[in-house]
Amino acid sequence: MAEQDGRGRSVFVYRVGAGAGTQDVISVMEHEWVSKHGLPTEAILGVIRRPQGFGDDVSPDKFEENPGFVGFLHELIAAHVLELRQVVRGAAGQDGAFIYLVDGRTTKQGGEVALQDVIGMVAVDAGRLVPGSYQPNPAHRLYTADGFFVLPPELESVLRREILARGGQR
Repeated sequence: MAEQDGRGRSVFVYRVGAGAGTQDVISVMEHEWVSKHGLPTEAILGVIRRPQGFGDDVSPDKFEENPGFVGFLHELIAAHVLELRQVVRGAAGQDGAFIYLVDGRTTKQGGEVALQDVIGMVAVDAGRLVPGSYQPNPAHRLYTADGFFVLPPELESVLRREILARGGQR
């Protein structure tokens, strides 16, 4: 079953396991790809706490994040944050500060952003991003009432490419 959260991110629900071990998981990967390559841990955003009935809505209170995906996401961000145009532009002219990577789903542009919508931060020194300084925000949520997380386009393509590569290793 595919769902769109209103912000443009399509997610797919898969029932995995058998018998009492059955659970519904949410992934960003399409059915055709999953049927060929399986569902690597890095492609699973999380688990729906109660198995879904046909047509049931997925809501944040029923969603449990996959720590494997969260760790994978932050590793990718740490490896690629220095390449993000918006973050690099934000660092220009700043010194001894941090630039915050804000989830694109946030509805509060230019104002105070909810802690759950701050993905992480990176240090700035003399107008430049400091390599190796990315720090994830443990309060960031993949799924809130405003929808699933939204990455900058450059990171979204890296995420997809890395998941595809891991699926090809199976």
